[in-house]
Amino acid sequence: MDLAWQAASLAQQAAERLDDPVTHAVSAFGTAFGLMGAGAFDLAADTLARQEVGTGTTAELSARGMLTLTTSLVSAASGDRTAQTAALEEAADLAAAVNGDGDPLWFGFGIANVDVWRMSVALEAGDHGEAARIASAIDPAALPSPTRQAAYYRDFGRALARMPRRQDDAVLMLRRAEQISPARIHRHPFMRSIIAELLVKAKRDAVGRELRGMAFRAGLPV
Repeated sequence: MDLAWQAASLAQQAAERLDDPVTHAVSAFGTAFGLMGAGAFDLAADTLARQEVGTGTTAELSARGMLTLTTSLVSAASGDRTAQTAALEEAADLAAAVNGDGDPLWFGFGIANVDVWRMSVALEAGDHGEAARIASAIDPAALPSPTRQAAYYRDFGRALARMPRRQDDAVLMLRRAEQISPARIHRHPFMRSIIAELLVKAKRDAVGRELRGMAFRAGLPV
């Protein structure tokens, strides 16, 4: 968390020097995530709402799209389903305008990535069945980067872990995420908690061995 705040502060200082709407939006994106991590959802929402980004260039569309997706996540965490849905719909429209037109900000903003955010927002809202349904319709190969693919498998695993008789599938999804980006599994507090819960129910089979291996690599007692 301390490193994240340092990064957000440096980004904010750079954005102030450049005084450009896109760089301000990128800074606000990082700041909002830091505030959400600290539980300050109202401040995160205010940070996002203050940004004024146009739609004249691909960079502006991408920046505005990422802010809108983050707004959907904040709304889900705050229990505002109406705002959550509206933000996702706006992000989908922006993604349709961007798709196939490059990725100048390296966010991977586009139609496939918006679907991954839909899954994450459903998880934040506690709708694990809906998150799994969305995930089943996504082609992870269409995602723009290994980072987003890891996020897909991680959140798919999170959803499946909360569903009856899907624990084995959850382990396989989490293992795929770990193979792509170990830190997203080993260091994420949600993931460590889910691995610990799955471990209690693990069988002495191949899937159980995979789970115990992940737990060991995450520094959890096995």
